Amino acid sequence: MKCSEVQDLMAAFVTRDLPTTKAEAVRRHIKTCEECRLWHQEVLGLADVWMEDVQVSGLNLVDAVLSRLEVADRSPELGDSGVAPRWNVPSRITLVHYGLAASIALALFQFGVFARLGATLMQNGLVLSDRIYSLMHFLSNM
Repeated sequence: MKCSEVQDLMAAFVTRDLPTTKAEAVRRHIKTCEECRLWHQEVLGLADVWMEDVQVSGLNLVDAVLSRLEVADRSPELGDSGVAPRWNVPSRITLVHYGLAASIALALFQFGVFARLGATLMQNGLVLSDRIYSLMHFLSNM
């Protein structure tokens, strides 16, 4: 099994979502390949962080959200729809959303979700550039 295949299957291997035959092939490869063994350890560490149960004491989101909703209901800026216009959304909330999206994207990169996509895009780009080159060569010989 090639390293690229093992790395593509690593997240499923760690979460035990692979069929037995593929899991055994990945296990054998990890035993013989230092790079994939390090990748496996990194994915295991990320999975541990992901599954970690973090307890936050003194956090009461229900009351905080309900109080903000009551204030929003009394707000004169809301239109007939009862929804604030997009430009009134505080920039801090927008930054939190972008931060969350960036964190998710980094996690997906770490688990190798985009690795296969990048290789496919690069391959398609090379095929396209070869075809354009062939077309230009054909046109220049006319």
